[in-house]
Amino acid sequence: MDRLEASEVPALAPPPSGEPSFWREESSLREGLALQARVVRALILREVRTLHGRHRLGYLWAFFEPITHIGFWFLLWTFMHRGHAVHDMAPLVFLSCGLIPFFCFTSVAGFVQGAISSNAALLQFPPVKQIDTVIARFLLKSATMLVAGLVLFGILIFTEVAGWPDDPLEVIFATLAMFLLGLGYGTFNCVLCNLFPAYSHFTGLAGRVLYFTSGLFFVSETLPAPVLSVLQWNPALHGVELFRSGWSSLYESRFATFGYLLVFGLVLLLLGLLLEPRVRKIRESE
Repeated sequence: MDRLEASEVPALAPPPSGEPSFWREESSLREGLALQARVVRALILREVRTLHGRHRLGYLWAFFEPITHIGFWFLLWTFMHRGHAVHDMAPLVFLSCGLIPFFCFTSVAGFVQGAISSNAALLQFPPVKQIDTVIARFLLKSATMLVAGLVLFGILIFTEVAGWPDDPLEVIFATLAMFLLGLGYGTFNCVLCNLFPAYSHFTGLAGRVLYFTSGLFFVSETLPAPVLSVLQWNPALHGVELFRSGWSSLYESRFATFGYLLVFGLVLLLLGLLLEPRVRKIRESE
């Protein structure tokens, strides 16, 4: 969907003057939410067409990217004669429990980061708000990564490479927390990239640093205490550790907490939302 048609936007008719004020406000709120839902839906459809066009094979990249990373590190582990299990997790399971939740975070963050700049033309339509582009991109990418993760872990379980997680709720909560972290980090980066275009160079560097410091291919408890004391400031490392501890009851993290992960994501999201009006004013003045 390349544009939002005027016919798709519901008219916000004023309520009868005889109704109580709070009824009129409630009706206006419902209509406003309905309008926003339709705008977000239209944006999602447009993103799907823009990304993949008529070729649905583009969705295979969501599966191909984590598989290539898992395969690379698995071959490297095998070459280094480290094919032994980590606690009760086979190497493939250990790597998958690190890389898949990490990509849930980074894929969402990277996609949300470009929400405003990629939809600049659509922001000329009054019903389309900057926050709508962020919501649409978050919903689309998180749903895609969720399906990819379920399929990949389903294959590992079906082939008996992995067993069922020992604590499914902790695995689910860790995944949702990584999605929240991706939303917060992506929204924050989205706003700063529009305020300071040079900031985009920093996000690329930060992504590479996060890749090598989030415990994707090493056991954090084997690190020296001074190194771990620095790395544990990385919220993505908390998410990976919590995901693995939920998958295997034998994998216990010494530092990972949901509180830190959630607060970090929420603070970044709040900062992004607080700075978003400044981006709107700059765009309106152009």
